[in-house]
Amino acid sequence: PTTALDVTIQAQIIDLMVELKEKIDAAIMLITHDMGVVAEMADTIMVMYAGQVVEYGTKRQIFANALHPYTKGLLASIPRLGQKCERLHAIDGTVPSLNNLPKGCRFCVRCDCAMDICKEKCPPMFETPDGQQVRCWKYSEEYKDCLLYSSTSPRDRQKTSMPSFVCKKKYCYTIISLLSICLSYVLISF
Repeated sequence: PTTALDVTIQAQIIDLMVELKEKIDAAIMLITHDMGVVAEMADTIMVMYAGQVVEYGTKRQIFANALHPYTKGLLASIPRLGQKCERLHAIDGTVPSLNNLPKGCRFCVRCDCAMDICKEKCPPMFETPDGQQVRCWKYSEEYKDCLLYSSTSPRDRQKTSMPSFVCKKKYCYTIISLLSICLSYVLISF
């Protein structure tokens, strides 16, 4: 409901939606690419890629600790005040056709973290101890020792071509250059 509106009108529409939600004790589900609206309004967030849920969690979980490479890419694309960059991060490749989806993970052809299993089998949703859910083989029991951690900031990685994440197992060493909001879907429930 806020697409193509200036920020003042957008804020008024959002305020009206929140007021109505509270007045009639209802929930609101929004489908949006606007991560600013998501950050302002959402309690829980469901991120979708190519028609499939890839991550689900609270607003705090998603914004502070995104797990899926696509979600990380969405967040990496948000311009930051006070940070100059020549170009926003982008994920290489294009969204697959829904008529010709990859055999395994729908994101594997664009994912710099993809392992062999990603190309062969679609991962189920895995749940973290804090209840966050992610559709990525990196979080399965088989690959749980392959925990990734951030080694440098995205800006430093872009300048030095350093890996975004380093893994404990050799088959999991990854480099992530992230993002495209194109055809991403974020479902927000309140």
